[in-house]
Amino acid sequence: MKGWQRFENEVAQTLGLDTTIHSGVKFWDPGDVVTRGRGGPFPLLADCKYTELRSYSLKAAELRKLTDMAEQLGKRFIMPMRFAHKGDVGTEDYVVLTLSDLCELLDGYVRRLR
Repeated sequence: MKGWQRFENEVAQTLGLDTTIHSGVKFWDPGDVVTRGRGGPFPLLADCKYTELRSYSLKAAELRKLTDMAEQLGKRFIMPMRFAHKGDVGTEDYVVLTLSDLCELLDGYVRRLR
């Protein structure tokens, strides 16, 4: 199994989501990892990125397209990213999401604490 495939499976397992058919290549099953159905208060569509380089370029147009697609499906867009450095031990994982989605998540967390 390739590194990106392992990463998609790990994201799905960690977040309790499902992988898509052929990593989202089919137009009727977009994204790499998704919440099936509406699946709760914060359903997700994830487009996972894996690189063995020390950088990854983000493009506003790509993020907008993916965010719009997720919204049309009643989901929130996230982009889990893994930097798996060649020759180094370990990985670095991050998630890109909209600021408004982060605020909503934090607000829900604070409300549960009260």
